[in-house]
Amino acid sequence: MNGHFQNVNTDPNSSRRYAGNFLRIKHLRLLELISLGGSLAAAARELNLSQPAVTKMLHELEISFGRNLVTRGARGGRLTDEGAVVLQRLRLALAHFDTALTVAGDEGDGRRPLLRIGMLPVVAVSLLPAVLRRLDGRLRPLLEIHESTVGGLFKALVAGQIDCIVGRVDSDMLVESAGYDLTVLPLMVEPLSIACAPSHKLAGAARVTVRQLQGEDWIVAATGSETRRVFDSLFLNEGLMPPRPVVESMSFHTNLQMVGALDALTIAPRSAVELYQRSGSVQFLKSLLKMPTGTISLIHLNTNADFPALQAFIVAAGSGEKLGATRGSMAVTTRS
Repeated sequence: MNGHFQNVNTDPNSSRRYAGNFLRIKHLRLLELISLGGSLAAAARELNLSQPAVTKMLHELEISFGRNLVTRGARGGRLTDEGAVVLQRLRLALAHFDTALTVAGDEGDGRRPLLRIGMLPVVAVSLLPAVLRRLDGRLRPLLEIHESTVGGLFKALVAGQIDCIVGRVDSDMLVESAGYDLTVLPLMVEPLSIACAPSHKLAGAARVTVRQLQGEDWIVAATGSETRRVFDSLFLNEGLMPPRPVVESMSFHTNLQMVGALDALTIAPRSAVELYQRSGSVQFLKSLLKMPTGTISLIHLNTNADFPALQAFIVAAGSGEKLGATRGSMAVTTRS
């Protein structure tokens, strides 16, 4: 037997991890710059490097990932399909890196950890205050609140701009989340309700028909929003055309404040209607329409699951106690 031998590692993942040890942050930002600028020359200008140096960086990056990440031609460079997938993941990693730079040393200085929460505005009405009251004072994180639509929040989550979402999972998110490993923890049921001013002619009615509602003025969310889709379907399901709103507004707070001035109806989360009803400015309208019920959930990437601030928030939210939690990969939301 030959006394000389060679230890060959045939695991491609191990080889790529070894090659990846030599990458720098500039390597990881390179794909983003090529995607935005459309060429290696544009990326070189942004990085203040020569084009040969950037070409070498790209070569090192492609060796580490074992894929061709950029195609080059007369019109510059563009990401391959594999490059687009890699960039999607790198954006998340770089966002976490940038956040780590921002909060570096906070815990060592006795400061609390940061939790970036993306939420629908309705969460601030009752759910968020209840969770904050239950948070252990010693573990209460610093909070950074981002409000947006369901779609805007999901984009922020997968871009690493927020750590979790407190909101709904809608059909668009189910499609866009394919390939992401998510955890969805149901927190509460939030039905929609119809509201009007106490002075409205229908306010005292025992039960209002769908046709009566069709003939009234409405203040509703804009076309394309989940609330607007619900509103339209309420009438379409009864074989009626939805009434054209006199005002379109994405803020249910604004809508509930305007119903009295315009003698109109609006559709809003039940908890919000209850809040304004306590002040005497609106009241529930009893109708024959069957109002849908949605679930507000806490949604996070499984790569964020070990964040202490997120774990403390989940415990305070009591997630899954009543509705049960669903976890796992799903084929399934920016600061305003």
